[in-house]
Amino acid sequence: MRTMNERSVLRRSEFCKSNRFGNKCEQICHCKEPGCDDITGYCGRAGCEEEWKGPSCNGTVCISNRFGEKCERICHCKEPGCDHVTGHCNRGVCEDGWAGESCNECLPNRFGQKCERFCHCQHGNCENITGVCYKPGCMKGWTGDSCNYTTDCVLKTYDTTYNGTVNITKSNIPCKRWEKASDARYHVLEENFCRNPSFDPLEYPWCYRSGTPYYETCTIPLCGMLLIKTKTSANQ
Repeated sequence: MRTMNERSVLRRSEFCKSNRFGNKCEQICHCKEPGCDDITGYCGRAGCEEEWKGPSCNGTVCISNRFGEKCERICHCKEPGCDHVTGHCNRGVCEDGWAGESCNECLPNRFGQKCERFCHCQHGNCENITGVCYKPGCMKGWTGDSCNYTTDCVLKTYDTTYNGTVNITKSNIPCKRWEKASDARYHVLEENFCRNPSFDPLEYPWCYRSGTPYYETCTIPLCGMLLIKTKTSANQ
């Protein structure tokens, strides 16, 4: 003899498709066989499709490090197990390099697929995937959009982001200190390091010097060339 719930499965409304239920047929029931109760979503003896659970088969059964409607999101908990809906770690502790309530955000200055790469942003935060700093500005000694190049190089010609410590011109003449420049705009620049201020860019970082000409560019390699040179030296 059929139960009340089983009989209701057979009395489906003509307004809902076989895998829908609710007041406006807006909810989905993931029954193993087509047909569920129009109001409750009950699947009857057929049971639920694989990876779905609950009386209406609209709750997911995710593996220990997955969560979300279709288990498509990853929670990086230090110990296995997170809420399959919210992603909150059962024990509240994230893997190294991860943060957030669901442990799916990188810690400040981390980015990459597993948050294993570092962006040396002056303001601490960068985009989790690309590493681009949310606010312009790198920590001292770093340059680039992700602040992951050392400042021994320039990214391109007319680059205005160089903030290294080279203070010798290409003619091997020491640079003068910026605060001694007649133009007050340069007084904010550090010591006597080669720079390429955005309000007056040259092809390469430069500085004021003694003699003629009174300013000169500095010899600083492009970042790609520096990388090639470093790899070549390591292979010798």
